[in-house]
Amino acid sequence: MNLDLTGTYEWETGGAVAFDGARAMSNPVDSKKLYNEIASGSGTQEYSIEAWIIPENTTQGENDPARIITYSDGPDHRNFMMGQSLYKYVFRNRNQTPVSDPMVSKANGEPALVTADADEDLQANLQHAVMTYDQAHGRRIYVNGVDTEDPEVLGASLLLNWNPDYTFAIGRETTNNRTWRGVVKMVAIFRTALTPGQIKQNFDSGSAQRFNLRFGLDSTLGAGAWIEFTVSEFDAYSYLFCAPTLETNGRTGFSVQTIRVAVNGVAPVASQSFRTLDTPITMSRTQLSTQCQVVPKDLGADQDMFHIFFDVLGNLSEPIADIGANPPPPPGPAMPFPGIGIRDFAEINDTMGKLTAVGVTNPTVRATYLELQQQLPGNNDPKAFVSAQQVGIARLSLEYCDQMVENGGLRTAFFGSSFPFTEPATTAFDTQAERDMIIDPLVDKMLGTTLANQPNQTDVRPVLNTLLDELTAGCTDTSCPATFTRNAVKGVCSAVLSSAAAQIH
Repeated sequence: MNLDLTGTYEWETGGAVAFDGARAMSNPVDSKKLYNEIASGSGTQEYSIEAWIIPENTTQGENDPARIITYSDGPDHRNFMMGQSLYKYVFRNRNQTPVSDPMVSKANGEPALVTADADEDLQANLQHAVMTYDQAHGRRIYVNGVDTEDPEVLGASLLLNWNPDYTFAIGRETTNNRTWRGVVKMVAIFRTALTPGQIKQNFDSGSAQRFNLRFGLDSTLGAGAWIEFTVSEFDAYSYLFCAPTLETNGRTGFSVQTIRVAVNGVAPVASQSFRTLDTPITMSRTQLSTQCQVVPKDLGADQDMFHIFFDVLGNLSEPIADIGANPPPPPGPAMPFPGIGIRDFAEINDTMGKLTAVGVTNPTVRATYLELQQQLPGNNDPKAFVSAQQVGIARLSLEYCDQMVENGGLRTAFFGSSFPFTEPATTAFDTQAERDMIIDPLVDKMLGTTLANQPNQTDVRPVLNTLLDELTAGCTDTSCPATFTRNAVKGVCSAVLSSAAAQIH
């Protein structure tokens, strides 16, 4: 189906779309193929919805699910829906099973199958979500290849009561409300219920387009020798090099130590997961590592050139380039190491856990940290800091701030009990005294009040005040409810927590 993309959106690297009040919608004529293939008299009477998504937050859809994917005719009539309600996935499906509860709307695909509150299956990071329906099991929800095992609350039956005139949409309801915010990397609708094995296979395959990037090593190891990486674009600022595999064309009995990936002749010091590699080669084909490493972009995917350097390869025991690569220029005079440094990945995580009092063992931030660990600084050298690392720091800080603000006890301990978190943004931030209830604790507790080398607090406070102006510009009581108030606080919190003031020591 061709989709008409309207509203506020942004194309991201790799073909993903960031929805920020946008909707991608087909038309009833093209959407009817879903009815014909699935729910008509000749249809399969089963289907799957598959998506790779990054929810923007875990606060949307509190009162009515935000529409990630829907096949509907407005907020009260649908054939199916993948939705978000805070930390929960919501699966609505219309079928012919009778419902006795007068408060439940069969026309809206209810009662919904909803993931358990306590499991918090939906997180604000890259997730593979699959919803399946068949005549044997009814509805099932899978997240990152795993069945959430939430029990079906309605028996399975035929789908012959689907409406063939409904419309398919992503990001918003067909009536342009029930907005969902986040990134969509892929959506697919299947005319069958995918098996658990198929879902796991799709999850393991990942969401990004991958390429096999091969570097010839003929001049070093002989004809037919090469090393190959699986490469994808990690985000707008970096690549992901994974699973280096060496082919020697029969030669064995030597070792490979330390691989560095250089972009346009420069091998960054940080984010080099293969620097500690030391592998004896006993077979013609050897996977040297199962890990991945983040490599910063320079000129972009269309222009960047990659070279590979080794510390030890065969009989050579000094860094060499792959065949055809120019060696790096000789180093100049040694520069004195600066007196300040960047906190490394573990120190950044400990700092954020301590400043927010969320702690590093919180399962949500722990999962985000493990996902981002390779993207965070690997050592304290500020000369090795790259933009991709700042993106990782910002994402981790936002997760810590989200956990702090959404926890009533932590929120009160940090900000006090006077700020009106339950009010819309139009009234919560309408006086400077209320704004100071947020700004002052962030500045005092995260930057400190007695440190000689921190930014001047009189300079920082106006910047945060301006940020609140920008976040709440154009707000009404309807468009910026209490959930938006908390989100604005998280944004200001993240701005401080991810800043150089908290990362340099």
